[in-house]
Amino acid sequence: MSFPKSPRHSSPYSPSSPSSPPSYIPPHRTQLHPRMISLYTSSSPSSSSHTNPNPNKPHTGKCLLFLFAFLFFTAPFLFYLFSTALQIHSSPKFADSRPVSFALAFRAGPDALRLSVYHFLGPGLGLLAAAHSAAAAPGFAAPPDALRGAVAELVRFAKGKVPRREWGNTVVRLAASEELEQLGSEEAEKVLECCRQALKASGFLFKDEWARVVSG
Repeated sequence: MSFPKSPRHSSPYSPSSPSSPPSYIPPHRTQLHPRMISLYTSSSPSSSSHTNPNPNKPHTGKCLLFLFAFLFFTAPFLFYLFSTALQIHSSPKFADSRPVSFALAFRAGPDALRLSVYHFLGPGLGLLAAAHSAAAAPGFAAPPDALRGAVAELVRFAKGKVPRREWGNTVVRLAASEELEQLGSEEAEKVLECCRQALKASGFLFKDEWARVVSG
């Protein structure tokens, strides 16, 4: 006796069920080839997010390293240049190269003597206006001893303005006004000779012809 077969009811979770697509279960890492593991790791979103979080970081590190190396090697050289320039600037040779020579100009009048000290800066640079000046009384109308004392007073003033090492190279000139000629030629020559003797003993560079009467 045969029984009629009951119809089979397929389970909704059955693989043959047309309503549910088959689910995909990825293989475990141990089941993959090593090359497939590296490919799978590089393609996963989680791994790509941690590959290079800051792409500019290596470039910044190289720049900082280069800057540190540059400062490390150039700082001593710059310090050496600065210290050398400072030593040259403060050396006596550098300081003494400004006024290379001096000149003294005496002006003799009947009532007083006047002195001007000039500075020559160097070839092609000309000279400064009178850097220092002084006056002493009396003038050539006084007796010779008093005149000689006035010249000596101005010589002491000049020695305080001109460096000692430059005394022998400092030219001294004396110009007497035309009023000296009114005393007569003999008396005028006595006055000039008195001034010449005082200037010869001064230690500065002087010649007899540099003391004379000038007009104007």
